[in-house]
Amino acid sequence: MGQEFYLDMSEQNISPEGSIKNQAPASGVSFFAITPLKVLVMVGIIVGGCILILALSGAFSSEAVAQVNSPQKYDGGGVLFKYPGNWSITEDGGKVSEGEVRYLFLETAGGNFVSIQIFRATEASELLEYTQINSRLLAEEIPLGSYSASTFSDMEDKDGIEVIEEHLEMTVFGESIPYKRVYSRKRIGDTIAFIILQVTTEEYEMVIGGFDQILESLSYDGP
Repeated sequence: MGQEFYLDMSEQNISPEGSIKNQAPASGVSFFAITPLKVLVMVGIIVGGCILILALSGAFSSEAVAQVNSPQKYDGGGVLFKYPGNWSITEDGGKVSEGEVRYLFLETAGGNFVSIQIFRATEASELLEYTQINSRLLAEEIPLGSYSASTFSDMEDKDGIEVIEEHLEMTVFGESIPYKRVYSRKRIGDTIAFIILQVTTEEYEMVIGGFDQILESLSYDGP
């Protein structure tokens, strides 16, 4: 186990003065100067409304084991991958070009979710930076409830794919639900794909096989 570090997402640390928009990495170059035109914010707006709904349904409905042995196949906009037969694609848009991103959003059988974002390699951030900012943006987008301070694992390299795990709790209507996010960064030719899983901790083993199926089969053959 590597040493964990913490990201405090309490209200006092997401004020306008301390928000991600006004923070710069150690290099002195702002995050949004080296990624497509606030793409994470854009995608957050597009799918952000789904996050709370899926989180609530995931917390109060039963998950089913990912049907990896009877997969569906997706082929569109240059993106190809396999995904479990009992999962569904709920968002599909964008393109890989300067200042833009190709994105997809999948829902598991029990309301957990996977997101895919594909950037031009020259515009993609490093995984640690992406993870921290994405976590902050998701916390700011949630319309009800709150996320606890997160703990992140050290980054691992799994057959050329970088992986960081995040552990947190979501509180809605007084109910506290432990969650796990898995962030992966995969290079595909001249592009970088970020694949994220968010799942309740107790249902992780039921869906991780489906996430791995997407991650391993994902390819991009676009412009």
